[in-house]
Amino acid sequence: MTTKGFGFFFLGMALIISGLVSGCVPLAATSAAATTVQVAHDRRTLGTLVDDKTIEIKAQSKLNKIPEVRDSGHVVITSYNNIVLITGQVPYDYVKDEITNSLTALPRVRRVFNELSIADSSNLKQRSIDSWITTKIKSSLLAEGRIDPTRVKVITENEVVYLLGLVTLDEAETATMIARQTNGVREVIRAFEYL
Repeated sequence: MTTKGFGFFFLGMALIISGLVSGCVPLAATSAAATTVQVAHDRRTLGTLVDDKTIEIKAQSKLNKIPEVRDSGHVVITSYNNIVLITGQVPYDYVKDEITNSLTALPRVRRVFNELSIADSSNLKQRSIDSWITTKIKSSLLAEGRIDPTRVKVITENEVVYLLGLVTLDEAETATMIARQTNGVREVIRAFEYL
């Protein structure tokens, strides 16, 4: 087995173990297979991929301990290259601040972008619209052909699209143009790191 093969094996095992801990074995196995494909195209190192997954798991654990988030908030944590993006809704400013402080203190986190809104939690209809927007953008990136869609992370919250990734300037411009031209998108926020 090659060194890269060992990397895929260990990443897959880490994801399966994390799935066992959370009780999601079939999801973890599927996630491991999808992640193995992504690793081949991702510009992050294998260690950074594992760091990002670990950051997201630890962040979610911290969020579950905040009653205002657990009971009436909707918070999505995305870690990409050890930079954390927080999206969603919480009921109060102090909760937003608490989340930022708590996630900034996590090991390996380089920076936190807190894009939470002080509002009621989004409903299922809005989340479905957001999911559909993300799907359309990812499909358009794939069809475009000039950019590997696995290198751009697309997060949509309340029809605002956040783009993350390690990209060239040309890739960033292409992804941004595609996102802006997608029906239903109100705003596009770039959080890229450039090569």
